[in-house]
Amino acid sequence: MRSLLLSSVFVGILVFFVNLSASDFYAGAKIGPGAAFGYGDDADDLDFDPAAGMSFGLFGTYVPIKFLAVQAELNYELKGFSKNSNAEEMEITIIGRGRQYLHYFSIPLIVKGDFIVSRFNIQPYFGLNFSFLMSAKIHIEYEISIWGDGERDNTNTDDYEVFDLGILFGTEAFIKITDHIFVTADLRFDLGVLEIIDDAEMFNGTFLALFGAAYRF
Repeated sequence: MRSLLLSSVFVGILVFFVNLSASDFYAGAKIGPGAAFGYGDDADDLDFDPAAGMSFGLFGTYVPIKFLAVQAELNYELKGFSKNSNAEEMEITIIGRGRQYLHYFSIPLIVKGDFIVSRFNIQPYFGLNFSFLMSAKIHIEYEISIWGDGERDNTNTDDYEVFDLGILFGTEAFIKITDHIFVTADLRFDLGVLEIIDDAEMFNGTFLALFGAAYRF
């Protein structure tokens, strides 16, 4: 009787894990626009505004068991911020617009839920984004009432930290086209936790809407 009971328990556990097993692997690419911004006390004091951001790259998603997936990505990401200013002194009006461009190579590592609803795989997720600054440039446009318009570009990569770490969270949907081909839609927040300028309380932030395609092996 004891042997029969143990055998039944073993078979039940085996059936459970067989049913839970998924072992799907997806590979794909995605691209999309968004908003980039700087936040923190120093960013607030300087009254920075959001600016256009973007991301594109490759990803691989592994689903080892039902309801759980892990994903790694290799991305180019555009971050930064902007600022507008107006001043008037001695009857001279100065209007300035500046945009800080920050170009990163990023490696997000993500843990995802995986819930199948009809033709959709809904995947809420959380993860870390390891980013490495490739270059930084500031673009300034100005209008001076007595001199006219002008603009200039300055490379300022050395003003920024090389490494940035962000916390990612969002939701991605894999939409089934065939048994192997999917299109994807991803809404993502990335909030930096490391200062991007030495001794300044300023961090990177982005909100992105990414779209792409994936192949299931």
